Amino acid sequence: MSKRPNNIERIRRDKKMSMQTLADILNSDPQNDINSAAGSIISKIEKGQIRLSDKWIRPIAKALNVTPNDLFASAKPNNILIF
Repeated sequence: MSKRPNNIERIRRDKKMSMQTLADILNSDPQNDINSAAGSIISKIEKGQIRLSDKWIRPIAKALNVTPNDLFASAKPNNILIF
């Protein structure tokens, strides 16, 4: 199974959010059709051990307050030099 690179860990860290906090948000949203093992799944997704499935894209994006596209967007440069 191919794994799509994603920005979940970077976005989560930028927001100073722990993996446990993200898992708690996902587990507490009644609209999410996910189980209580969110922490384990998030860890595996961030490490590239499992693919970020369609089932998880929208709930994770919502929990991180970003668009689903932001989860896959290329990293933007931190410093831009203009000459």
